[in-house]
Amino acid sequence: MRRFRNNLLRFATLAMCALAVVGCDDSNNNNEGGNDVNPNTPRQLGEWKQYLVEDKISGFSGVCLNEDGTGLYGVDDSGDLYNISFEGEKLGKLSLDKERDFEGVTTDATNKVVYMCEEREWNVYQLSADKKSATKLTHIEVVNGVDNKGLEGIAYGKGNIYVANQERPTTIFTYSVAEGKVTSSVTVDFARFLSDLCYDETNDTLWVVDSKQSLAFNISLDGEVLATYDVSFVPKAEGICVDYTRGVIWFACDSTGRLYSAEINF
Repeated sequence: MRRFRNNLLRFATLAMCALAVVGCDDSNNNNEGGNDVNPNTPRQLGEWKQYLVEDKISGFSGVCLNEDGTGLYGVDDSGDLYNISFEGEKLGKLSLDKERDFEGVTTDATNKVVYMCEEREWNVYQLSADKKSATKLTHIEVVNGVDNKGLEGIAYGKGNIYVANQERPTTIFTYSVAEGKVTSSVTVDFARFLSDLCYDETNDTLWVVDSKQSLAFNISLDGEVLATYDVSFVPKAEGICVDYTRGVIWFACDSTGRLYSAEINF
């Protein structure tokens, strides 16, 4: 009887070990080549820094790489376009129109064109070749749009201008430069404020910053959230620019007037 019990105990132990091994193998197979992180769960970016600490830009609302990739452009609420170095130094300012509330800026690096969006008029402007003035390129029709909740973000990519209406509705419009019209739009529910956009040519996606939630999103062109990042180190992030060359994401802060960068760690 004692031998029978010992054999039974040994068999049970071996069986439990076998099940444990199978379970471990199953788990490994399920995770192989995958990523179980919920795309809506905020992740952390790398080390962050701030610039323009003493020489801020009042109403700093948008930021992007310039058309040559040698520095940054920034816009403010008073119709100004700034040249900014990667060290965070103001290199120059172009006062375009004090009546215009430019909230976003983007560039077509191939054709050397600069575009800006104006919040209250729901218009997209194009900078002249001599960089002395800006003319209206198009009007974005936002059904039931609310004053002072208009166009806040803009990005250029592959012949299209992507324009974001801040709130009510949180809609991203795709404007074809060649066709001269809006070809599609998508209304998203992940954001409370669509504060700015940046086109990512590495994977044909968009980056969105939400100043209300202090979050940045990487999304598909159809509006699907692919990843979410915590940007609470920027008090009010209203501009975003992904810069793979320098390995950082740039942010414009409306409340402090400062420029921020955070290391890319993905």
